Amino acid sequence: MTLTKHEQDILLKELGPHVDTPAHIVETGLGAYHALFTAHPQYIIHFSRLEGHTIENVMQSEGIKHYARTLTEAIVHMLKEISNDAEVKKIAAQYGKDHTSRKVTKDEFMSGEPIFTKYFQNLVKDAEGKAAVEKFLKHVFPMMAAEI
Repeated sequence: MTLTKHEQDILLKELGPHVDTPAHIVETGLGAYHALFTAHPQYIIHFSRLEGHTIENVMQSEGIKHYARTLTEAIVHMLKEISNDAEVKKIAAQYGKDHTSRKVTKDEFMSGEPIFTKYFQNLVKDAEGKAAVEKFLKHVFPMMAAEI
């Protein structure tokens, strides 16, 4: 189920301060990946730019900044386009295909959804916004996973 315009507006407003500058975009993505790798450090090996890193040093690597930026940009792009189902599917498909070269299984990919949901909910203060985060990620994650 997709977001209503009202839910989209809440999320864009609440996430705005976290994605308003290139530095904030990277910082937001770093937080999401920190949450993912804390829960699943074994996933680090799936990222070519993180080769040789461990949970102890991955967050200081240059490679993680690339992944942090692209994750946040993809989420914001899908959120902004949520009323355009064809565009969201296109973005989700590309993001999902990007994971095929990482040898990520659908189950591994989907295991990130509750982690990212919790992380992004912590960035949102409004209870309605927290529910919208969950609704949004539960909508787009399966679309991305379908391409893996």
